[in-house]
Amino acid sequence: MFFFLLTGCIGALDLSRATPLAPGELAIQAGGGVVLPIPAEGGDLTPYFGGAASVHGGVVRGLELGGEVGLVSVGSGLDGPLEYGGIHAKIGLVNPDQGAVHVSLDPHLRAFGGASSGSGGASVDLPVLIGLDVGRSQLVLAPRVGLYLQREEPWVTAGLAAAWSVPMGDRLELLPGVSANLLVDPASRAVLAPQNVFPGASLGVRVRLD
Repeated sequence: MFFFLLTGCIGALDLSRATPLAPGELAIQAGGGVVLPIPAEGGDLTPYFGGAASVHGGVVRGLELGGEVGLVSVGSGLDGPLEYGGIHAKIGLVNPDQGAVHVSLDPHLRAFGGASSGSGGASVDLPVLIGLDVGRSQLVLAPRVGLYLQREEPWVTAGLAAAWSVPMGDRLELLPGVSANLLVDPASRAVLAPQNVFPGASLGVRVRLD
């Protein structure tokens, strides 16, 4: 069931500034996080841990492309971690030179497999990044919807993540983040049951290479 986390990521690991990189700019990002699913009544609390690394480049004005690799595991109950890889495109919707509010689409496509994943599968995720400049920092909010494509019927996910991009010098940024994701099982009538809500937290680092 934890494969759906790829559509919401662990915490806010896939978040960065809502402003796409300028043409020719390069950046790498890495981090880790944890999700603490709300257990059903009488169930055990089992944390999900994850880590990811990614590379990003500005292609043209308002368009950033990137690729990532990562893994997700749990405290117990699985034979091994779930490995995944993916691509994304950050598409700016407003002029980054006008105003302190930035909006981008950031679609992700991921494929996964591993000892615990059976036949593997894929996920599609569509966050909308809303960035608010606060001095040199930026607060990023990311409502998102996604599809987990491994079962006979796709599972829908929805969620909200937030990250705080904090510059540490000219090239380094810290990206603490939090998230809450909702798993929508088409066969379930209890969509909003507590055990379908997955809060998480993460910490990332992003370095510009230009």
